[in-house]
Amino acid sequence: MASHPKLLRLVPLLVLGLLFVLAGGLSWLSPFRTGDAALIINDRVISRPEFEGAYQEFVKGYRASLPAEERSDFDQRLTGAPGAYYKLQLQSQVAEELIRRALIEQAAHERGIRVAQSELLQEARLEIWRFLEANGVPPEQIEKTLNDPKTYRSLFTQGLLKQLRAQMLEDRLRQRIVGPLQPSEEELRSYYQQYRPRYYSPPLVRVRHILIRLSEDAPPEQVQAVRQKIEQIRRQWEKGTPFEDLARRYSEDLFTAQEGGDYGWLQRGDPLGEEFVEAAFALRSPGEVSAPVRSKRGFHLLQLVERRPARGEQFEYVASEVQRDYILEKTQEIFRQWYEQYRSQARVEILLPLLAAYRLEANDPEAALRAYEELRQSSDDPYLGYYIARLYRLKLDERTDQPERVALAEKVIAHLKDVLKKAPPERAIFEEILRLAPQDIETRLAFARFLLSQRRWDEAARELKTAVAQEPENRQAQKMYGQLLLAMKEYSAAAEQLERALAQPQPETAERVELLLQLAEAYRGLGQRDRAQKSLEQALQIQPQNVTIYRDLGQLALDARDFLQAIRLFEQALGNATPDERPSLQVLLAQAYLAQGDLDRAEQILQRVLTEKEPPEEAYLWAGELYQRRGEEQQALEQYRQGFEKAISWSVKEQLAQRILTLTPEDVKTRLALADLYRQMRNFQAAGEQFRTIVERWPDSIEAWRGLGEALLALGQYSAAAEAFQQALPFAKTPQEQSGLWARILSAERSLSSQTPLSPRGLEALYQLARLSLALNNYQKVADYLRQLKAEAPSYRAEEVAQLLDELRRRGVDVQ
Repeated sequence: MASHPKLLRLVPLLVLGLLFVLAGGLSWLSPFRTGDAALIINDRVISRPEFEGAYQEFVKGYRASLPAEERSDFDQRLTGAPGAYYKLQLQSQVAEELIRRALIEQAAHERGIRVAQSELLQEARLEIWRFLEANGVPPEQIEKTLNDPKTYRSLFTQGLLKQLRAQMLEDRLRQRIVGPLQPSEEELRSYYQQYRPRYYSPPLVRVRHILIRLSEDAPPEQVQAVRQKIEQIRRQWEKGTPFEDLARRYSEDLFTAQEGGDYGWLQRGDPLGEEFVEAAFALRSPGEVSAPVRSKRGFHLLQLVERRPARGEQFEYVASEVQRDYILEKTQEIFRQWYEQYRSQARVEILLPLLAAYRLEANDPEAALRAYEELRQSSDDPYLGYYIARLYRLKLDERTDQPERVALAEKVIAHLKDVLKKAPPERAIFEEILRLAPQDIETRLAFARFLLSQRRWDEAARELKTAVAQEPENRQAQKMYGQLLLAMKEYSAAAEQLERALAQPQPETAERVELLLQLAEAYRGLGQRDRAQKSLEQALQIQPQNVTIYRDLGQLALDARDFLQAIRLFEQALGNATPDERPSLQVLLAQAYLAQGDLDRAEQILQRVLTEKEPPEEAYLWAGELYQRRGEEQQALEQYRQGFEKAISWSVKEQLAQRILTLTPEDVKTRLALADLYRQMRNFQAAGEQFRTIVERWPDSIEAWRGLGEALLALGQYSAAAEAFQQALPFAKTPQEQSGLWARILSAERSLSSQTPLSPRGLEALYQLARLSLALNNYQKVADYLRQLKAEAPSYRAEEVAQLLDELRRRGVDVQ
């Protein structure tokens, strides 16, 4: 019996099948080294380096199997406390597969099952041929490769040979264990009745169509105009113009027009409108075209491509398929039962303490908790507290007694705070603590600091607002909230919080000055120059040599167009400044001279500043302004571009990009960068405007269409977002790019129709994602998308879906 190699099945459990290869094989005669052991399976010892290597190769292989757009999500899943726990899950899978492989090899050895080298090489040649053919290698080149001795010395082929040997051993062991199966007709008929939907498909028709759109509430004169238009199209078909050409020319269905109107397979009951479906089934002869048909979308012409009668209505028509599936399923079940019994009798030890504790969770959570607790003294894993907190949280969810719930909640919180002390801070930990202890102000403030470090200002503001409401006299909360509101340019609210912080029992001198400076900035933003001046003068009384106070007073003078006073204050600040403070103050001084009209003095200062190792970002902005005033636009542009490349501050970067685009509105690269900057700033409206400008001028920019779609998604404009992603599709060069765009289309359509069936565009997205996942060898994804498609519209592209399912089965994937 031929073996069924699984070389290309890069999905989690199947990738695991490669582990024993990547770990150097599972020779069950490996020497016993107790201190180095990770796993013991009877007499087989798997060392810690061996296990770690297998795990790393598994992660690498699984990641490579994912579509490009999903790899970052996978990487993200492996980060932080949930990621550490997820790693334990993956390590457990790796351990179980290594155990399984070792036991199967041992069982085969016990029964004298062997694989001859000649058989192995023959199977390897076949697999290499399939692999190269799937990757587009010409037959003559494949033949040359197969006849080259170097091919069989490569690491790839050596790994393949080991993999094939393991699979052939397992196939032969399965044959030996199960033996031949000869099911009775009664058993097959019973199986057929149990799984009848698997074999039955209703009558189907495949049609092409032409759509001229019309709203349901269109006035009579518009209805008549559209009817006349579609009748004229039908007359062109009657005169001999191919229906496909007419569809490409006239149809307003974006999904099918370029395919010659091909709508795919339909069945009665499809959610496309009763009139549409009934008109399709009324057509009898391939090529026949219907009279105009009106649906909710407009007027259609339908052309019959093919009819397909119901399939599998009676057992006799599908008996061979039923027998094949029954034998396959029964074989797997018998072999699974044998393996479970064989494993239960084997000596299997997990010698990695954390992994051993994790594996207890499934059957004995209390034992797992004890094992984790015992590890607190010896383990250096910073996330151990998270594993323990998870189990206490599960116990908490099961309890109804309030005192017991309080005690358990305290344990969860204590262990999660321990994680915050030992590991980098992360959102999920803060949120869990605050769910259990919403009044914990210190944790809420720490969470706000974390959110600020992530530039999630809106969310940080929400946490700080809550903290201030919970403890109105907490100066730290008021101060942080005021500073954030100031950064968000919400000057009135910022001033209110900073005033409240200053009104609290007197802070230390340095903190009071800091608050006064920030309050002055808030008043300056409100245009209340006198109040800003007063705050700065109060600060000056406390720290008369403070450089920042003179700088801010100078900026107030500059706002008031008192250039001489601004210059005097900036020079006074420079007199007390440190070397690190001087460059930014010199830029302000140059700005004052520039505002005064003294371009020469401004230029002298800016030239000195720009020779610094790391000039302030603003220096490029004002140097560009200087050149612009002199009419030297090329030199101005060079300064703006240099500054834009080096700037980190969002505000300065935005100003520089706007200046560049004022001088060169055709600069697509800068406009894309500005749009992306707005997206980082979460200003999706501004980002969308920039992306839209690009696609209006350069409609072949996939980056702009994709960016526009993302901005529209963030704004909740789901239909427009789906349209933007669809516009990007013709410019996608790889299956990965296409898959990413269809995934975003599906996301938009799901958001649009969360309570209703998917639209035709959403159904097409599911089909295309399944098709592209097959091209990328991601078989689990293919099956998942097809299941979703079947749940939404069982007969959508029925023939194409059937072909995909057949291809999955041909490649050895079990599809239910």
